[in-house]
Amino acid sequence: MKSIALPLAAAAALAACTQSNVNVSAVSYTPLYYPQLVSYVTQGGQLATVVRGNPFGPGPVDADALAAALPLPNAAAPFRYRAMTPDAARKSARLVLVFGPAAAGPGDSDTCNNAQDEPIVPGGGPVAVKAVFCVGPNWTSTLYASGPPARDPRDPQFQALMNQVIASLMPEDQPLSDRGTGGGTGFQ
Repeated sequence: MKSIALPLAAAAALAACTQSNVNVSAVSYTPLYYPQLVSYVTQGGQLATVVRGNPFGPGPVDADALAAALPLPNAAAPFRYRAMTPDAARKSARLVLVFGPAAAGPGDSDTCNNAQDEPIVPGGGPVAVKAVFCVGPNWTSTLYASGPPARDPRDPQFQALMNQVIASLMPEDQPLSDRGTGGGTGFQ
């Protein structure tokens, strides 16, 4: 029994250390967001996911592998994230992840509607992400987050970052709606 306890304690300590390196900021919700929305739009078993930029370094990202590694929101029925191009996903409910967003990139509606036009910087260092949950042309929730460098979608550093991103972007409790002013981080 001792041989199992020590590795488990080490894993818990590593997870706690990893979580503390994640920074989530500028979380915002519109009145369109409600916790059951995620379950509603994923009734077909999937959520369209648009991935821009590469959080792991220069070159193209394997969007399918990245989408497959994303965690599910706490309150949602099981579904899978399906990587899609911005044009194919434009009319669907979707998760848009922009890795390495330019500091003063377009607003959230622009991210939902024109994901290809948002400037990004090359990956390879700390991971920065702008995440937006869109329904049709409208955004329902958005945030910026950053974390330590990661090697691939299964890297514990990346997993810790994305756990926080998904939990904050699609919370299981009703957030206080801020109508897009950038302050809606409270919950009812």
